[in-house]
Amino acid sequence: MDQELTHQLCIRPPSSTTWVGQRAWVLFGIGLLLNSVLRGIRAPSRYVYTEMLQNYSFGFCKRGLVGTLIAALDIHALYHYSFCFFFCLVLLFFNIAILSDLVRRLCAAPLLTSRFAALIFSSSLAIVVLTHAAGYGDHIGLLVTLLAWRIRGFYVRSVCVATLFTLSILAHETNFVLFFPIILFRFLLDMPVTGSKLAILGVACACVVAALIGVSFAHLSVPSAKALYQSLQHEADYPLRKDEIFAITATFSDFLKSQSTSWNDPTFVQLFLNSLIVSIPTTVFLLKGALLALSEAGRSPLVRTAAALAVLSPLSLHLVAYDCQRWTTAMMINAFLLFATVTLQRRPPTNHEGPMTWRAPLIAVSLIALNLSSTLPLFDGYIVQNFPYNEHLNDFIRMIKGDSRFPPPPALCEESGCLTVTEQLGASKSAVSKGELAKELQRELDAERP
Repeated sequence: MDQELTHQLCIRPPSSTTWVGQRAWVLFGIGLLLNSVLRGIRAPSRYVYTEMLQNYSFGFCKRGLVGTLIAALDIHALYHYSFCFFFCLVLLFFNIAILSDLVRRLCAAPLLTSRFAALIFSSSLAIVVLTHAAGYGDHIGLLVTLLAWRIRGFYVRSVCVATLFTLSILAHETNFVLFFPIILFRFLLDMPVTGSKLAILGVACACVVAALIGVSFAHLSVPSAKALYQSLQHEADYPLRKDEIFAITATFSDFLKSQSTSWNDPTFVQLFLNSLIVSIPTTVFLLKGALLALSEAGRSPLVRTAAALAVLSPLSLHLVAYDCQRWTTAMMINAFLLFATVTLQRRPPTNHEGPMTWRAPLIAVSLIALNLSSTLPLFDGYIVQNFPYNEHLNDFIRMIKGDSRFPPPPALCEESGCLTVTEQLGASKSAVSKGELAKELQRELDAERP
């Protein structure tokens, strides 16, 4: 998209005769966001359940903060999956609520580029994957990042980063790469930072880096990991993931070596390419708009380069971890945060008034349609749902009939193998275990017999 086309989007519709009312824009934006939530939502996985429970009982390790807090409270019910379910649901609710508020504010803004950006982000797979990965440590880091970006006071924001974001590193170390660069850029927008402000920012950064160094060198021995797994499984009411427990025995070099073999796997390469293909259009639109706003505000090329690097930083995690969907999701969210902040804080340009050309809305509408029709393999064999969300309807009907419990149990197919199937095969889920599929097919055959 060239600069002239971007400027065509930066026009203000007439306040009294606009072809779509402001409220309609807001409702449409929130509606698209809720649709994206329903396309990806599921019960938290056993991976999330296991990660939430692991703690420091057998030594300091990565990803043990939440489990240590649970162990300190010494309440047996907190080890149950139902607590994990509602904890993850509340965490997801706050993240979606803050993002929804940004969508609302952009839809209510006078510039059409802001409104289209909100609709494009709301319809993107970023919301789908974010919802699907409910409970991952990314959600804690994202919530702290969203709070930090909303805080206008420099000192309060610095304290928030020094305390809460440091704790988010103890919850999951990837938060540093996913969100810390974009947080630092938020401080860069307040430049020049001198004197006491610079010292306080330095302390905040030191706290975060110290936490990262601490968890990077912390890993349990195999016997300690086995003892931790056995103690947690004794308290849990569902089978835990052994591979997640033993992941905390690995060092950074172990992750690097393991991931290097993934690039020889055609399945991973295809997932990597697909993740980029579905995320690049949305990211480019949002990043281009943000960089244009920074340029109009008189920001230097160095600042604009720092903004682009902060948005793209999650992609570097492809070097050490497999979850391509999570990394591209964080990239799109960072681009949206950057766009929302720099556009909502600036005054609308008055020199771009004029009649709307057909090219401007066509690109935006095309991106929305592309997002709504895009799909991506989700975790544990799940697939992206589309209206009327048959899996969710089936789950609801089964719970009403009493055939299924609430909260719904996590998928138990990791060890036996996951299959992605269709309803024509008689399965009620897109991700089922081979054993569960065989049982459902047998029930179908039994029901058809006279």
